[in-house]
Amino acid sequence: MFYGEKLYTIREMFSYTREDLAKKLQVDEQLLWKIETNQMNPDFKLINEMKNFFNVQTSYFFEKPYVNAVSDTGKIAFRKSIGDKREGIHAENTFLDYFFTHISDIEQIVYPVLGPFNSYCHRVESKYNLTQLTHEDIKNIAEEAREALNIVSNNRLMYSLEISGLYIVERKLENTIDAYSTWLLEDSYPVIVLNSGKNSAVRRNFDMGHELGHLILHQYVDFDEINADRLKELESEANLFSSYFMLPEEELKNDFLKIGNPTKPDAYIPLKENYKMSIQSIAYRANKEGWMTKEENRLFWKNINKQGYRKFEPLDDKLPIHIPGKIRSLIYNALKVNESFITDWLEKYSVDIKYFEYIFNIKDDFLSSNIIQPSGYHQTQNVLKLHNHWK
Repeated sequence: MFYGEKLYTIREMFSYTREDLAKKLQVDEQLLWKIETNQMNPDFKLINEMKNFFNVQTSYFFEKPYVNAVSDTGKIAFRKSIGDKREGIHAENTFLDYFFTHISDIEQIVYPVLGPFNSYCHRVESKYNLTQLTHEDIKNIAEEAREALNIVSNNRLMYSLEISGLYIVERKLENTIDAYSTWLLEDSYPVIVLNSGKNSAVRRNFDMGHELGHLILHQYVDFDEINADRLKELESEANLFSSYFMLPEEELKNDFLKIGNPTKPDAYIPLKENYKMSIQSIAYRANKEGWMTKEENRLFWKNINKQGYRKFEPLDDKLPIHIPGKIRSLIYNALKVNESFITDWLEKYSVDIKYFEYIFNIKDDFLSSNIIQPSGYHQTQNVLKLHNHWK
């Protein structure tokens, strides 16, 4: 029996609309709709094209669905910079269900050390009224979070967040989306999804701080139910959290007062290198804190425009962009326990290795190099020597 719902969910997970997939496979969109709703079965030629397209085996579509619904669209802090702010949310919801299914596979073999993030969120919940946060509340929560999560320096921010208990994964998102975050499985698994297409280290750091703010401050918000004005308020709170989390006040003030002339953008380069945050975000924060005069702030932005730094600042092409390492590390440790883990994975779900490379955004041969071929597979001595047969 061909399971049409498996075609539907894997299409969603790969972020293709039915129209998109129909064009890719050169078939009618209505035909795909009938297949996905189990009104008809595809022919063998189309099944072969679909399995190659999604990097799965033919049997994938004939086995019962295995993905459990653990993600809730209302829990996903997701917005676009333009257009429909929640368009595409269902595809990300499906991706998160797949993601959690396979993270659970890994955790059945090796379980990550429980970090302080979840317990810190519970402390925040008991200490603050999260429905009526003040500016001072957000500042305090951000500074407390930095201490609780043991963020000594922004140089190893991603590593520190991962060992604190978060899962961070890269995924190709629309250009209008920087990142999003959510809690999975009844608010027990915090996840941040970063846009793999964004190529700025400082932007990535701000995005992680922003999504961390959503996870801590807005854990019980239903993002499906709020209006545009409320969403704007929550985004402002997350931005404020990120600023205080990434740029701790006392340390930043001491460093800022040493730069000399605050109207010259290049004077901020050492601060950018130290905090791994943009020159503009540092100056914006300094102005908000009252460390600059109005005239100094005006001249700063005039010079930013004059020097063409609005879109590209010094060090933007020099600072390394860190990638998530927790999932790779867990897979590595799972292989130490069971060397056939990846091979078993492929057989269990009837998929090819590129399927998992896509879900976890692993671009090198780390996964493929750890596949164990069946005994005798492609060994020369087991190949029939036809030239001897025809003598």
